Amino acid sequence: MRFTPFESLLIAFRVTFILLMNLSVQPVFAQDRGQSNFVIILADDQGWNALSTPADPEIPGSGSSYYRTPNLDKLVSQGVCFSRAYSPSATCGPSRHSIQFGRSPSSLGLFASPKWGKIAFTGKESDSMVVTLKKACPEYVTAHLGKWHLGYAKDPGTLGYDIHDGSTGNAEGNSEDPNDPKSIFDLSERANAFI
Repeated sequence: MRFTPFESLLIAFRVTFILLMNLSVQPVFAQDRGQSNFVIILADDQGWNALSTPADPEIPGSGSSYYRTPNLDKLVSQGVCFSRAYSPSATCGPSRHSIQFGRSPSSLGLFASPKWGKIAFTGKESDSMVVTLKKACPEYVTAHLGKWHLGYAKDPGTLGYDIHDGSTGNAEGNSEDPNDPKSIFDLSERANAFI
């Protein structure tokens, strides 16, 4: 069975929280077997057919014959491809909150873009995914690199990240370097150095 990228992300968070529950019950896991690493890659506006690996081999056109994505294809071949999923929200802000807290936007009091009306966020920083992970296993070192757009949280450190780019906002992210569009190479280098 294959899932869409967003469904993959949602399932990954559910699995993460199940794993966290198991870690809190069995803390010897980290010492006896070593810690698992979590790497979450979130791309803005990536279509389900944007990789050269088809999202669903049974659906023609669910992969790209134009774009070549060998490194992402390798990740797909070594892991699980979720090809039937949906974003938590139609807008980016509520989706990002959902990811950080492992909860639906409506359970967090988020329904739309701040431009469309007041957001009544009901989450607590102490309930974030990273804080929960560190409570279960304090040895984890965490990083958030790239776009940060959670209005109430000053920067990723507010939600427990050790390493981060600060409050980068929700602007276009265009780089002044014409050879590094949207700073993708710099961002990739920093992420690889952290990993």
